Amino acid sequence: MKVDVYLGTPLCVLFSFLKKVFSFFGIRRQGKLEDVKRILAIKLVAIGDLVLLLPSLKALRERFPDGYIALLTNPRVKEVVEGLQFVDEVIYYDVFNAHRGLKGFFYIQTLLKEKGFDLVVEFDQRYRVTSLLTFLSGAPLHAGFSVGGQGRKGLMDIRVPYDEEKHEMESFLDIVRALGAKVQKPELVPIPHSLADEKKVESFISSHGLAGERIVILHTVTSPLATERRWEREKFAHLADYLLERGVKVVFTGSPADLSYIREIVALMKGKPVIATGELSLKEFSVLAAKSSLVVSVDTGALHIAAASGSPVIGLYGPSDPRKWSPYGEKHTFIYKNFPCSPCNIPLYGKTPNCEDPRCMKEIEVEEIIEVIEKRFSSIFKTED
Repeated sequence: MKVDVYLGTPLCVLFSFLKKVFSFFGIRRQGKLEDVKRILAIKLVAIGDLVLLLPSLKALRERFPDGYIALLTNPRVKEVVEGLQFVDEVIYYDVFNAHRGLKGFFYIQTLLKEKGFDLVVEFDQRYRVTSLLTFLSGAPLHAGFSVGGQGRKGLMDIRVPYDEEKHEMESFLDIVRALGAKVQKPELVPIPHSLADEKKVESFISSHGLAGERIVILHTVTSPLATERRWEREKFAHLADYLLERGVKVVFTGSPADLSYIREIVALMKGKPVIATGELSLKEFSVLAAKSSLVVSVDTGALHIAAASGSPVIGLYGPSDPRKWSPYGEKHTFIYKNFPCSPCNIPLYGKTPNCEDPRCMKEIEVEEIIEVIEKRFSSIFKTED
């Protein structure tokens, strides 16, 4: 990350100067939108970002219906992008493993150059590496966010202001709008899934006695790199018991690595929820979320997958700004304390939380969530005939 900032910034400034020189002497080909046939979209991280990017990729396809559209991303988001109907190719840049370092960088750069893209649409807000890849790919048109202090905007032919207070999905759409896309009513796009995914979820529902029941998913976990976004175990246990007492089936979700954490929550409960942790892929989670009455989640990628599935979502926020990262759409809501120190997680400036006692999450009370559920989502409870 520091290499991207401290080495990437001066390199972007240098290449911006070279681009001007090359253009002045006619060494570099100038592009026009009307001539575009091959398009590369770039967004390397993360799962939530990619979910919020899908409407822009769809709009990009509508703008260039006959164009060849490729997406450069990280294999960690494979389940989000695998099977997309409006993308012709997904190119994986495994920046943390197989393509780590300069050797991997030049491998990807060479690959992109060989593919001969006419337009590169860069959706990353801060990474200089993506702008350097775009310049070295030789693409004649480069669109992306114009942010001061990064050294990148001089490389871009189509510059889009980045609004720090606008929802991230809308920010991504600003770029495709600048390319001529018509976006009438922005809405999330569910991640693609297969018939096999649906059958797996049907089997899961049947085997756990959930058929015909009203399901509430509790997603309590985050990446180990973002534990400050988690809510207290005791409070999740209390919330789960409240839901069970109201006749709702509670399902805890997460990855295999989260199982011990979930078991700690369940050990604090009176009732017996269903533990789906490690049993479902992200695609299968999306299918289950679509069949659920409500999802309550901390700020993580699964929250956006659930929101895109169509199920109403309550998001719990503290370190991150819900103006940018809340579940998108009118049917969803969030709880946020808005302390003076929040948000402390601002990726644009490389600002990450350094808080061992995240008050912004700890002061969210169970009663607040219950109040929201009873006011906005009381239909999840069965009523007597």
